[in-house]
Amino acid sequence: MTHNDMNNDLAQDVSFFAIPTTALRGMYDELRLSLDEKDASAAMYRYGRRTGEGYATVLGLESSGVVEAAELLTGLVAEVGLGRCEVFTEPPRVFLVFTDSAEKTAMRGATAKTCNFTMGAAAGFMSALTGVRYEAREHVSPPNSFHIKGGFDVIIELYPEETETFEQEMQGKRGGKMEESVEPGASGGEAGALHGLERGEVYLIETEDVGPVYRFFSFLSRNFPALCFTRDFPKKLVKKYGILGKIVWLSTSDTKGSLEPSNLSALFYEFQRFVGREKEPVALLSGVEYLVTHNGFLPVLKLIHLLTEQTALHDAITILPVHPEAFEPKERANIERETSLLTADDVEKLLAINT
Repeated sequence: MTHNDMNNDLAQDVSFFAIPTTALRGMYDELRLSLDEKDASAAMYRYGRRTGEGYATVLGLESSGVVEAAELLTGLVAEVGLGRCEVFTEPPRVFLVFTDSAEKTAMRGATAKTCNFTMGAAAGFMSALTGVRYEAREHVSPPNSFHIKGGFDVIIELYPEETETFEQEMQGKRGGKMEESVEPGASGGEAGALHGLERGEVYLIETEDVGPVYRFFSFLSRNFPALCFTRDFPKKLVKKYGILGKIVWLSTSDTKGSLEPSNLSALFYEFQRFVGREKEPVALLSGVEYLVTHNGFLPVLKLIHLLTEQTALHDAITILPVHPEAFEPKERANIERETSLLTADDVEKLLAINT
């Protein structure tokens, strides 16, 4: 089935079975019982993003670029039950012009001024389809270059979170040559410069002090493309340890560069995209205990299974520091079965022989 065929099939009947209009309003009203308007709107946006990313992923949809992804949006939006829209593209930006917005109808009389769930869902769709993280914002009127017949409910613009690196992202997805995201250090980033670790392995480091792990990862980040998930504030890590590369903050705060700890699928998606596009990547996931607090042990163990597979497939190195007393013996044994075990002393030795 072609993308156009699927798009047409999705758009034939707007059943609104996935997200009834009353559910959107009920969700917002429920959030307002405990949150102010700003936080409730932000939560609606996050829930929408999860819906969009998850739905596109379940369908197995992907695209080779912005235009092809945009062609799928009309059908996806209708199938999920968010209404009818027309799509306009100004790559890398995409505009959705809704002539019938379910959320706009649902929120009449509410204090919310934007279609937050719809914006999040649309951003999630584009992120999943392109492999580039998209965000969304609402427009009062369409750009002058668009020829829109009749009226509209709402206009949503989708744009890459890091627009300046968008072309490099898409070039890498299409198999072209990308610039390295991290400047190579004196070792040139070659595998022979790293001693004591093997590529394709996930290393579980049991330690009460994560400081030496951050220092070692800082060394790695100066020589290889690096991705760090952490509970510690990113600016603090950069200032204290000099970690380079991308740092994702595991936090419930709605700030740029943060990731909801309960959104394990987004964490895996970020990891998979990174190791899939970089040469000799290294990754650190600090905060496994925090993820267990928000998700339970079994979902996090499944995440570790997936990280292990991706690490092996892409010849990466992944480091998981955990407190030695954080887990029950059975839980600890399950994690160790998926990883290679290192101690705090091992980390000190790695620092000594590599720096």
